[in-house]
Amino acid sequence: MKTRDQIIHSMCMTYRHDYGLTKPEGDPSNIGYALQAGMTQSEQLGLYRQMEQIYDNDIVPVLMEYMDENAALRDQLKELQYRMDSLSK
Repeated sequence: MKTRDQIIHSMCMTYRHDYGLTKPEGDPSNIGYALQAGMTQSEQLGLYRQMEQIYDNDIVPVLMEYMDENAALRDQLKELQYRMDSLSK
């Protein structure tokens, strides 16, 4: 299973394929600089923080709900197995 950080990095790479390419800070009005692939450290951090917010606010609640439902189903299964074992004795 992926960690939180791995998922957020994957989200960043999906959104911006040049996320992993670091370019130096420069003058964005310079056409040569503007055409360079990559993101500055501050741009990468900004994108990471945005994806982090999406993960924490939208994905984690769904995961927690799924885990709660899964735990409830697991408890129901254990109860049914106990009843079946009781009936077979």
